[in-house]
Amino acid sequence: MAKPKPKQINQDEDPDLTLEVVRKMSDEEAKANLKHVPLSLTILKHWREFCPKTYRSLKRAGCLHSTVLERAIMTIELACSLWKEGLDAVRAREIADREYWLLTDKELFP
Repeated sequence: MAKPKPKQINQDEDPDLTLEVVRKMSDEEAKANLKHVPLSLTILKHWREFCPKTYRSLKRAGCLHSTVLERAIMTIELACSLWKEGLDAVRAREIADREYWLLTDKELFP
């Protein structure tokens, strides 16, 4: 019997990939939707290369892709919020990156 394909968000019908939506997804569904949030692919690559313990631990737990997608959305939301408050866009993004994903294994999950 063929395995059902994970549900992908159709950006034409539902352009808002929110934390609420992501938190209800299985890891397989999150994996299928990583491409809709390009930052998530950057985070995945970074964690695989620079945070191997975190990467392996989340993968073993079956929540790697959902965690990556969640962190990407949280990063974007914080950066936008800081920018709206008047912070330079580049600086806002740097702060958000360091808050949610640009960390060491120990800082990510102590």
